[in-house]
Amino acid sequence: MQKVNYLVLAKNSHLQTTFGTAGVYAAYLNSLLSLKPGEYACFIESFQVVLNDQTRKTYYPNVYKIFKIEENSRSAFAGEFEIKIY
Repeated sequence: MQKVNYLVLAKNSHLQTTFGTAGVYAAYLNSLLSLKPGEYACFIESFQVVLNDQTRKTYYPNVYKIFKIEENSRSAFAGEFEIKIY
């Protein structure tokens, strides 16, 4: 069995369309790829696996993972979960 790691990015709830300076635009781009400090829940509803014969199998694990983002941290490891595939 091979371990698979996924990067999860949060969607920003506010969209900005006008920018006064390049610095404001850079700050906006950086905010799109970060989470504010606090507690979050990650929900994995489904995922697809492509087999060697190119057939696809969809799994529905419905797994929740709670994680916390600390203030002034650049990155966070949310933890691991295991899904058994039969």
